[in-house]
Amino acid sequence: MAAVNDLIEPFLAEARELIEAATDDLIALEKDPADASRIESVFRSFHTLKGSAGLLDLGPMAFALHAAEDLLSVIRSGGLAFSGLIVDACLGALDRVAAWVSAIETAGALPDEAARQATELAEELRAFIPGSAVASHEAGPGEAPAWAREIASRAPRLAAGAGGDGGVLTAIRYAPNADCFLNGDDPLAALARVPNLAAVELATRAPWPAPERLDPFSCNLVMLAVSASPRDEVAPLFRLVADQVELVEVAAVPPAGDGETVIGSLARSIIAEQQTLLREDHPAAVRAGVERAALLSVANALRHEGLVAGSDTLREAAEAGVADGLGLIASVLEPPAAAPQPEPAASPAGTGSRHVRVDAERLDSLANLASELTVARNALAHLVAQAEVGAEDGAFLQRLRDSEAAIGRLAGELHRSVMGIRLVPLSGVFRRFGRPVREIAAQLGKDIAFEVAGEETEADRAIADSLFELLLHVLRNAMDHGLERPEDRAAAGKPARGRVELAARTERDRIIITVSDDGRGIDPAAIKRTALQRRLITPEAAQTLGDPEALDLIFAPGFSTAAAVNDLSGRGVGMDAVRVGAQRLGGRVEVDSRVGRGTTIRISLPQTMMLTSLVSVRAGAETWGIPVDAVVELQRVERRRITKLKSRRAVTWRDRTIPVLSLTERLGAGPEREAGREVDMLVVTVAGEAVGLVVDGVAGRLEALVRPLGGVFSGLPGLAGTTVLGDGRILLVLDLEEVLQ
Repeated sequence: MAAVNDLIEPFLAEARELIEAATDDLIALEKDPADASRIESVFRSFHTLKGSAGLLDLGPMAFALHAAEDLLSVIRSGGLAFSGLIVDACLGALDRVAAWVSAIETAGALPDEAARQATELAEELRAFIPGSAVASHEAGPGEAPAWAREIASRAPRLAAGAGGDGGVLTAIRYAPNADCFLNGDDPLAALARVPNLAAVELATRAPWPAPERLDPFSCNLVMLAVSASPRDEVAPLFRLVADQVELVEVAAVPPAGDGETVIGSLARSIIAEQQTLLREDHPAAVRAGVERAALLSVANALRHEGLVAGSDTLREAAEAGVADGLGLIASVLEPPAAAPQPEPAASPAGTGSRHVRVDAERLDSLANLASELTVARNALAHLVAQAEVGAEDGAFLQRLRDSEAAIGRLAGELHRSVMGIRLVPLSGVFRRFGRPVREIAAQLGKDIAFEVAGEETEADRAIADSLFELLLHVLRNAMDHGLERPEDRAAAGKPARGRVELAARTERDRIIITVSDDGRGIDPAAIKRTALQRRLITPEAAQTLGDPEALDLIFAPGFSTAAAVNDLSGRGVGMDAVRVGAQRLGGRVEVDSRVGRGTTIRISLPQTMMLTSLVSVRAGAETWGIPVDAVVELQRVERRRITKLKSRRAVTWRDRTIPVLSLTERLGAGPEREAGREVDMLVVTVAGEAVGLVVDGVAGRLEALVRPLGGVFSGLPGLAGTTVLGDGRILLVLDLEEVLQ
């Protein structure tokens, strides 16, 4: 059991990846049904899922996936073409498998209704295959399919107590793959291992070909059998070929009359004679022989009637020299009710360990850094030992500084390496949108081309895991509000198929995710009117509101341009939820739109929580952190070089004129200090443009772990996060793009 448990975690991770890959392939095949590479890929995904389910003895899952594999095999061979209905059925199968995977993760087993669901799913999938039918994967004793009832009827009449569970027998239908011999399988040997076989029947899967066309290495058999052992004992024997086996519980032949076991007249006569013999008095010298002979006679009679378990019990008792043969025969013919067995305790939800796949090169780099850090620590320990004995010399302080610098460098690299392990490509998130986009487009009656770019962009795992719902809101709005209906696009001179693009890229230490559409765009005037109607702004504010500020109203709580509420929109919570969600992750959201040409939603998020180089500056009475990546140059500039152009200031920098702003004033920390002939000015880049930023002083440079703001401070404008200084003080790190916007 422990070995099986060790396989569960990798299986869950692999299953989810295969489900996502198969979903992508199916959606692509709906657009291009003849794409051979996609057909092969989706077939491999289902085949691998089926094999893994069989290895872990997940019978219903393997049964359903085998039906899907059969359907895909027909398509793969050219006997059938993909259609929208087939894609829907296969996607439905993936949904069911995903639900089963979640059940295994939380409860440690498939749900009780999995067998019924597997049968229904297999019937739906096989219905697309001409001339195909499917039997129930598992049914209760009263619901056994025809093949199971038929093979059970071929067996000798079995007592109700002969079954593994209160008179329940196990019917077996084993249809080995045609290439089973090449895979090293031995179907007959596998069937022979089944305990308490009561009947076996061989049939052919297909009519035998002419002798000259017969392939001796191809298996054409279907094996039917019935066992008196319970299903739980039979299933593990077929664990490696679970997708080829159906196990069904069937009721044993019930006892006739008042508890009397159904036994033929000849056998009844033999048993009655042996019981009479045992009731007689026999000399002690021959009593043991009489007991043994009587028990063996009754055992043979029971085996003839198919009561294998009772026969074995009596035979073992005879060999062991049991003295009370009469009582033992009675107990076999009228077995006591079985005591209820306790249910095995399910694994508590959430107790499984979490597994993360890591690139081997990153692990090697981490190991190398750990080794270097150990060497640097040993060097520091040597210096500490010198100081303790007073052996330091004039160069001691420099060596101490060098050691501190080396440890600091290695600690920074080690932290970056560890945080790098947390980075995952966004492809895992982006590929999940193909399915909902397809379904939303169908619901809206729109033809939509969904494009993805920048899937290889990496983000912290925690951020990536939080992106799906956030981006789904944006994509839903783009398709519902952004894209016009086909007839409206045609009237506007646009192609009937609308375009929605989801893209990602990295800018310094942030990831930029955009959702763009080529739809109707957002009319600022219409936004103002809607905001006035919903009383989100006053008439006075509407008159002074510029177009960028008007567009920003789409993020206001309760704002919606939908005329009516439907399943997709109209409740006024979509874009508000997007902004709140992005701010919770330390990000921000912006909108850019052109009427008639489309809209782009831009989401900027921190790539990860890792060491960042900061410049600490003074503005007013506070010290602030600015990411070094945003700083092009630090200068001391004479005040006379800063000139006024109308209401703004500018300075010449590298033969260019750039605007000059005061950080103190931008932060509302008071007026800029005007003492001294020179000022400290950082030349920073914001949105690709250079800006001169005047500060009250530069405190220094440091490496720090910047954490996004949380709690009540989450979403405060102008702040990227916080870090802790060496003396325990908190340093606020600025988001320059927002501060200087």
